[in-house]
Amino acid sequence: PHHHHPGTMDTIMENVTHANSNKSSKHDKKNRSSGLSPMVPDLFHHSPMPQNSTTMSSFTTGHAHATTASHSSSSSSHPNSHSNQQHSSMTMTKPLISFEFANSNKYNIKINEENLRQLQHLVKVTDLSHRTPGQVANVLLRHSNRRRVSKSSTSSSSSLSQPSKSDEVIMVLNREDFKNCIRDLIPSETLRQSSPAEMEIIMTNFMNFFLFFANMNQKSNHQHRHYNSGNSISSSSGSHLGVDFVDTKELAVGLSFLCSGNKSAKLSSTFEFIVDSPNLGYLSQRKLLKYLRSYLTMLVSISFLSSSESYTIEIRNALLALGRGGGSSGGEGMKHGNSNNIRRELEDKLNRIFESAEVGSRWTLNHFMSKHEMKKNGSISSNRDNDHHHQNRIFFEDFAAWYTDGGYTIAPWLE
Repeated sequence: PHHHHPGTMDTIMENVTHANSNKSSKHDKKNRSSGLSPMVPDLFHHSPMPQNSTTMSSFTTGHAHATTASHSSSSSSHPNSHSNQQHSSMTMTKPLISFEFANSNKYNIKINEENLRQLQHLVKVTDLSHRTPGQVANVLLRHSNRRRVSKSSTSSSSSLSQPSKSDEVIMVLNREDFKNCIRDLIPSETLRQSSPAEMEIIMTNFMNFFLFFANMNQKSNHQHRHYNSGNSISSSSGSHLGVDFVDTKELAVGLSFLCSGNKSAKLSSTFEFIVDSPNLGYLSQRKLLKYLRSYLTMLVSISFLSSSESYTIEIRNALLALGRGGGSSGGEGMKHGNSNNIRRELEDKLNRIFESAEVGSRWTLNHFMSKHEMKKNGSISSNRDNDHHHQNRIFFEDFAAWYTDGGYTIAPWLE
C-alpha cells in the first residue's frame, strides 16, 4: 500500500533498520527525502534537546487517533543501564506514539523512547535489520512442529490422525526451541563477545516477545466476547496452545517489525505467511484477524521493552503467571524484591493492553470487511464477485486497496 499520509510506525521501522549502521551522508539524505514524515524523531541519531522539552504532532484519523511526540528528559539512559531510576521511568516517560481504538481512549497502546531504544539495541545485537521477514520465518519454522488443532473447540491434539472439518494443521513453536532460534539468529561474533549476563538479558527480552504472543492467543477467545463488535468470527486457532507454545506464523508476522524491507514489502510477505497454501494466495476473515492481531501483539510487546533487567524479569514472571492462570500469587517475582501488589498492578496493566490489542484487531477487521463487502456487492461483472464463498476470500490486493483508500486512518499502526 502507498499513500501520502504522514508516517508513524514506518518511520520507527526505518530508524530501527538503519540504527547504528555506517551509512554515508548521501544515503542518509536519500532516506530523508523518501517521503517518510519526521513526525517521530530519529531516536538513534538524535540531537540533544533542552531538558524536559516536549514537541507534539498529532493527527485525527476519523475513526482512529494516533499521536506522536518527541521528548527528552533526565530519565533517559543508555540501553545497557539497569538503574532503579530507569525502572521508574517506564511509567513516567511520555509516549512518543499512542494508538487508540474503537473511538475510545480505554483501548490504546503507547510506545515511549525507552521502548524504542531497547528495541534498537536488540535489533543491533541480533542483526535482524539485515534479515528479511522470510529469512527469520524460515529459522522459526525449522524449529517448529506440526500440530492439528480445532478451530472452534478449546482442546487440541498433537496427533495428525482422524481429522475433522473443524480442524486445521498449524506450525507451533515451543519456548525452548525459540531460544535456539534466537541463538541461530544472533551472529557468532556477538555470541563470542557478549558476557553471559548480557546474553541473558537479550534472551529474556526475546522470550518476553514469545510470552506476549502465547498470552494473546490464550486470551483472544475470551476477550472478544466482551467487545460488542457484532463479529462472531472465531479467534486464533492457537488460542488453546498454552503458555509454552505459539503459532509460529503469527510470531513470524510480529517479528517482521524488526527485519529489513520497506512497509509494502513486509505487509505483502507476511500476508503470505498466514495463507493456507501459497497456491491459494488469499485469507479468510479469521486468518485476516490473525494477521492484524499479530502486528498489534508485537506493538504491545514493544511497549513493555526496558533496559532495566529487573523490570524485564518481572514482565516475564507476570506473563508466565498470567499464562498459567496463577495470577499474582506466583512467588517467582518475590525473588527479585517485588511485592504482590506490584505484580498485581502489572498483571492488570497487561490484561488491559491485551484487551486493547484484541479490540483493535477486530475493530480494524470490521471496518475492512464493511468496505470490502460493499465493494464486492457493487460489482456485477464476474461470477466470483457474486459467489458468497468467494466473497470470503481476501487477497492482498483487496487489503492494499482498502488501506490506500482510507484504511490507513483506521490502522495507522501499520505505517
